[in-house]
Amino acid sequence: MDENKHFLTAKEVQKKLFSEKETYFEMANLPESKTGVKGVIYISTKQGSHGPRIKYFEKPGSKQSSISISISDDPKVLTGDLEVDTKTLSAIFEFVKNNQEVLLNFWYKGDEMMDDEVQEMKNNFIKS
Repeated sequence: MDENKHFLTAKEVQKKLFSEKETYFEMANLPESKTGVKGVIYISTKQGSHGPRIKYFEKPGSKQSSISISISDDPKVLTGDLEVDTKTLSAIFEFVKNNQEVLLNFWYKGDEMMDDEVQEMKNNFIKS
């Protein structure tokens, strides 16, 4: 693209759309009313090379401190910069264990789900 231009031409847009492999993902910020966990649990479809995980935030927003937790039989904190009290951490782990199958299905196949399926999933989580 010419550096003096501010917009892409139709040909440039088409080239970008069809020549660059982009990864798309679905996500949702789940409030306490859906999870039973005080705060926000962020779920998504597979992102990059990370293994299955959720994120926990005290309030929504990508600029907030958070922790990432594995989606597994034995959830663990993988990374993060948020200090979480033991009671909340136990509730997060319980939510992950209770909903492991659904969370893994969303991680691996959520990009194939229709909106009504995603809404039904979000309304049927087992709360902590």
